[in-house]
Amino acid sequence: MYAAYFTNPSNGYAVGWYGTILHTSNGGTDWTNQSMATSTLRSVHFPVADTGYIVGERNTMLKTTNGGVTWNMLESGIVSPYLNFNSVFFSDVQHGIAVGDSCYIFKTTDGGANWTHTKKYVGAEVINLYSVYFPSASVGYASGSSSIILRTTDGGANWARRDAGIPRFNALTSLCFSNDNTGYAVASQKGTIIKTTNGGTTWTLQNAGTDYALSSVCFSDSNTAYVVGQFGTVLTSHDSGIQGQDEHSAVHGLVKVCPNPVRDKFTLETSLMTGKTQLSVFNVNGKEILTQWIIGNKTQVDMGNLPSGVYFLRLKNERAVEVGKVIKE
Repeated sequence: MYAAYFTNPSNGYAVGWYGTILHTSNGGTDWTNQSMATSTLRSVHFPVADTGYIVGERNTMLKTTNGGVTWNMLESGIVSPYLNFNSVFFSDVQHGIAVGDSCYIFKTTDGGANWTHTKKYVGAEVINLYSVYFPSASVGYASGSSSIILRTTDGGANWARRDAGIPRFNALTSLCFSNDNTGYAVASQKGTIIKTTNGGTTWTLQNAGTDYALSSVCFSDSNTAYVVGQFGTVLTSHDSGIQGQDEHSAVHGLVKVCPNPVRDKFTLETSLMTGKTQLSVFNVNGKEILTQWIIGNKTQVDMGNLPSGVYFLRLKNERAVEVGKVIKE
């Protein structure tokens, strides 16, 4: 799978190879196939719960207005059938941007009925764009190969390059902003994470704590960011990275949870963690709502007093970090 997007803790979509579109209504426990495309799909975004957009290879653009029950093909207006769209973002149901190979940037103001090719960045390199994100209706960012970062302040009509401050061989695979000025970008080389607090004018290299390739970054709230990457790597910062480098930890495995979903108590089992280990339970907003120390490979956790929903688990000691997910009925 290439991308996933959740409209709420229970309702989510995942897209990937050969036109695969999966939908879950119970936080990922079960998935149903909604596929109607043939090309590989690269990105999915829902500006509202029932209206969503998907883009992918060979000019593929899809739209739903009924929560994915049906998907309709959109026409980008591109003559060549070989252009790949890699990322899509809508600031509302009408206004959206899709980016792709050869630095193509397409904009719609009527919910995807018509697309215009906006002014693209022109440079010496052949640039592919992999990610686009708009923290507000007018301000947006795009990133891609050759460490490129583009910024717009007019809703995507015009774009200007920002210096990422890292070697040009890096491919910036994803970026995300908590507001118009503060955001992260991650790269596919040696655990690269960069951060800006001034709208991309300058970027600061972060201490990721891993050399693995990183593929995606997102904010769950204004202070909490998550990064995922190669070999199950999960990184987190709970203070927008200002003092959060020590929060970044590479994940070496997944914990087993039984039963899952759970009504009150569940047994947590791990094969990697030894010695004194801290268990933390987070809600979908990244807030730590339960913590306890455990010793050994098995422990029982009581969630009887927590409301129903999806929760994320983290086991952490001096040697390793493991993560998991549990659904509270």
